Amino acid sequence: MKLSSLKQRNKKKIIRLFRVLFPLLGTAALWSLFYKEKKKTKFLQIEKKKRFLGFVAISTLAFLGRRALYLRFFAVDPKKQGKGIGSRVLKKLEQMAKKKGHHFLFLVSRYKRKKAHKFYFKNGFKRFLGFLFWKKLK
Repeated sequence: MKLSSLKQRNKKKIIRLFRVLFPLLGTAALWSLFYKEKKKTKFLQIEKKKRFLGFVAISTLAFLGRRALYLRFFAVDPKKQGKGIGSRVLKKLEQMAKKKGHHFLFLVSRYKRKKAHKFYFKNGFKRFLGFLFWKKLK
């Protein structure tokens, strides 16, 4: 499995995953959100044997004098969930963040995403102020 630059040909798959993250938004709103975020965020696709499995969007934040890798979006195809893909991607992101001098991984979730919260806790994240999650990099 690898992380690589997001490819335009995966537009329909990306929209489907955005619908998982934001079920109340329409397709046009989702795509405009994607392009708005693309200006300040690095989008990576998750793939294995050239098959699209999901995507992650990351950026860097300064937080209390420390650098944090902010996971803006993190989605694995619902059909592929529960197979360890997300956990392996988080490990790769941690390694990448450490190499670039980050001290934390940081993300914001929505209150309804109970399954995602369980996943974050399983992967070492701690809850901070409601639905903010963070993990200190060692």
